[in-house]
Amino acid sequence: MGTSTNYNAPPNWNGNKATLTRHSGQRIGQNGIASFVGNHIDSNGGKERMVSGRGILGSGATAKMTATRIGSFFSDVLQHGFVDALRRNDLQHLIGKPIKDIFRAIQELWDIPGNSIDETDSRAALIDLFEEIENDAETANIDEVLQQKTTAQLLIRYFGYYIFEQIQRIHYEDEIKNQIGDNPERHFNEIKDFIQLKIQSIVFDEDIATIDWFGNSGRAIIDRVSKSVFEVF
Repeated sequence: MGTSTNYNAPPNWNGNKATLTRHSGQRIGQNGIASFVGNHIDSNGGKERMVSGRGILGSGATAKMTATRIGSFFSDVLQHGFVDALRRNDLQHLIGKPIKDIFRAIQELWDIPGNSIDETDSRAALIDLFEEIENDAETANIDEVLQQKTTAQLLIRYFGYYIFEQIQRIHYEDEIKNQIGDNPERHFNEIKDFIQLKIQSIVFDEDIATIDWFGNSGRAIIDRVSKSVFEVF
């Protein structure tokens, strides 16, 4: 899970602040979280503005570029296997290393630079996604784990984590750490679980295995996937 960064939220975020304060020390509940996340997206300019890279919190450009790299690499994995995908991406020096070390090296190679709010959220969301895959691979072969997922599903989960990291960054220090004290993660774990559960309902049937991820077709897919995630709330 990423760490919070100081950020002065605009006044129209007060409804979400009030929700966290009102539920201090207790669960928010499914309906409350659904309203909370929906209000977050609306306050960020709405799904259309977020998809177009003009979100109030950040441009979203970094998140979309990271998603492009996720799509490109994991499409190779699903077509050719994890080891061959490493070779195809000039990462053969990582073959045989623990999955955690491989993903840390890939993360550094993709190099999300800077500390802008969008870069911070994009980096944290990528870490969340990699940690999810790492945890799944603790009890199964990495190829077996990834063969159970599609590239679109990984992208959907990445954008779900991206929304979560925005929420955490805005509200953690201001509303949770000071309000709940002994259990500052409680609401965030609840929100994170809700987001990832909600996006499981998204169906994306397009064949995207062989598209040019860094061309127009890739950009179009990233836009459609991210919009499908923002719309579900």
